[in-house]
Amino acid sequence: YNLQKSTAFNTVNMALVNMYLKFEDYPTAINYLLAQNGSHFNNIYNKIQCLNNLALCYNWTNEPDKALPYLYTLLALTEKFNFNDWNAISHGNIGRIFLDKKMYREAIPHLYKDFTVSCSEFNWDCGLLSGVRLMKVYNETGQLEKAGEVFAKRSQTASNGNPKTKIE
Repeated sequence: YNLQKSTAFNTVNMALVNMYLKFEDYPTAINYLLAQNGSHFNNIYNKIQCLNNLALCYNWTNEPDKALPYLYTLLALTEKFNFNDWNAISHGNIGRIFLDKKMYREAIPHLYKDFTVSCSEFNWDCGLLSGVRLMKVYNETGQLEKAGEVFAKRSQTASNGNPKTKIE
């Protein structure tokens, strides 16, 4: 019997991960996530959550270069299974890393993808946040007209949003 291949292992491990994330103990969460990532997943959503959490933890511990491979794996997985919402979130997280590194050219397509897809999927939190980040990129690069266009789209999206359909 391989404990790491059991559903019980996945369930308990993810509960521990969530606890460490809540207390912002990211290094410990990473250890549990790495164990989780090496195990058998009983469904694709657990794998997606694990990859995303690993990437976020590495970014939060100021190790964005370690986050990117997990995000690119997540991106490929979400494209394979046509999970538009998680695909957009992946793009947003990649875009944020590039924004933080001031790699604006690389950030723009990822942030734009998250902005447009998340808003069309009613994931207002992610979409509008990427819209703000996209405006920041355009502002930092002197593309004020483009920043204004994103602001207008963001404002229109926010005012048209139906809070009953919001994904949290």
